[in-house]
Amino acid sequence: MDLILKKITKAYGKQTVLDDISHVFSNGIYGLLGANGAGKSTLLNIICGVIKPTSGNVYFDEKIIDSNLQFYYSNLGFLPQIFNYYPQFTGLEFLVYIGMLKGLSKKAAKDKGISLLSLVGLNNVEHKRINSYSGGMKQRLGIAQSLINDPKILILDEPTVGLDPEERVRFRNVISSLSNNKIIILSTHIVSDVEYIADEILILKDGKFKEKGTAENLLSTIKNSVWEFTQKGKTSIQSLSNFTLVNKKNTPEGIIFRVISNKKPNEQAKKVDPTLEDLYLYYFSNERLSR
Repeated sequence: MDLILKKITKAYGKQTVLDDISHVFSNGIYGLLGANGAGKSTLLNIICGVIKPTSGNVYFDEKIIDSNLQFYYSNLGFLPQIFNYYPQFTGLEFLVYIGMLKGLSKKAAKDKGISLLSLVGLNNVEHKRINSYSGGMKQRLGIAQSLINDPKILILDEPTVGLDPEERVRFRNVISSLSNNKIIILSTHIVSDVEYIADEILILKDGKFKEKGTAENLLSTIKNSVWEFTQKGKTSIQSLSNFTLVNKKNTPEGIIFRVISNKKPNEQAKKVDPTLEDLYLYYFSNERLSR
């Protein structure tokens, strides 16, 4: 069963946040990349039926989702950017509660909850109250609750906020293991979250999908445009005005600059392999003065 967006537009007064977006999602992982304020959360809330588009429709199983919301929600798992919880519940109590809201029996919800707490590494605190959890633990609980009904569609909005590097790796491995029989849409501005696990990456800017494709295909668009060079002494912002500054690093030999430029920025510059972070900054860096 595919999830289909057809001509989704969302406007608030005169401001258009999403502009005529269409896409077909099948089983796999989709990385939704965009700067803060690009409209990622708005799009995900529309997909989840939380808010209505100004025009256009979302289809699942060849039907508009509004025509059978109960069926749609039974196949949907959602971790919003701001995850609310009941602080006096224990982790397991919370998952049982969410599972029963999703239509599971109490026993099935408990069994599933125990399994998911182990999956996200919270099995040792399942009987502790949520208000004693760290920020990363609460986020992992949020990931667990989104999976409680074994959804066909899994929507994750900034799911790794508050996770340390080890937890992020655990998260990516968990999500990757689920992708064979689920549509997983992962919205983030942290490119490492999707660089290695996304089957397709969607770049959202100015209310539209500016680019779509695999990481390899998207990186090919800037393959010959990423450079590194070393300069001694101070370098003014004006001297960097003709390309996108990705990174700079102070070393005893001078400052190493990593930039994106359609032309060789200077005689010392050497081409380097692009990363998804380079691509992201190509589209969204505030430091870019021109291309």
